[in-house]
Amino acid sequence: MHSLIKRLLIWLGASFLILYGLNKATFMPHDWADNIAARCAYPFYAITGSISNSISTWRESRTSHEALKKEHAQLSSDYTTAINELIALQAERHVQEGTKELSQFMERYKIGGVQAHIMTKQIDENSHFYLVNAGTNAGIRKDMVAIYQHHLVGRVTEAYNWYSKVLLITDEKSKIAAYTGKTHAPGIIQGYNQPTQCNFTYVSHLFQVLNHDLVISSGQGEVFPQGFCLGKIVLHNIKEKELYHHIEVKPMINLRSLSYVLLIDPKTIMQF
Repeated sequence: MHSLIKRLLIWLGASFLILYGLNKATFMPHDWADNIAARCAYPFYAITGSISNSISTWRESRTSHEALKKEHAQLSSDYTTAINELIALQAERHVQEGTKELSQFMERYKIGGVQAHIMTKQIDENSHFYLVNAGTNAGIRKDMVAIYQHHLVGRVTEAYNWYSKVLLITDEKSKIAAYTGKTHAPGIIQGYNQPTQCNFTYVSHLFQVLNHDLVISSGQGEVFPQGFCLGKIVLHNIKEKELYHHIEVKPMINLRSLSYVLLIDPKTIMQF
């Protein structure tokens, strides 16, 4: 009895499963295979999509990085160009400021000449001279005179193609005929390798000499023109039985601080 009931239950269960399966097969959509394939392909699509998005993001970041590198290179180039232009403008302004007084002097007194930049200064116990950046190619020749406004600086002793040597009035080899401004006492200004002093020699005791009087070039000789200041008297005295004054003269310009001088033809200045 129990065996019969058990078999009946098994048959009913199997029948139910068969009918349920037939029912699902009958009422299932016709694209069930596509649905199954889609379900199986979903993980693949998800993974490949993620990989594709990562690659796109990397490419965009790579492109942005290259663009930033190019932009940085362009900015660096623009910065360098701007710095060079600034340097050029500052150098030009420095030259204009350095030569402004000389230019005004030339324009005011209608004096022609060559403005020369002082490249090297040799001012020590052995010699006093400048090397300036104007030579024979600029029309400079030996025995032209270097001035700064109304002050005599020296003369050209050597002229080369691109530069010249200017012996300063304080050099021991420099000798210039001069006279005092107020009393017109004549004498010779001679350097002795001191940057702030010269000797005013051969001034007769018969002439009066005043402290702080100006000493001016007399134009005697063939080199130095007349009428340029050489300095002012800072000390003088006369000892008994001596024929000449002992006079020290201080140049009124600082020869160490000059950056430019005007090189002129003495014959032109003599006409001035």
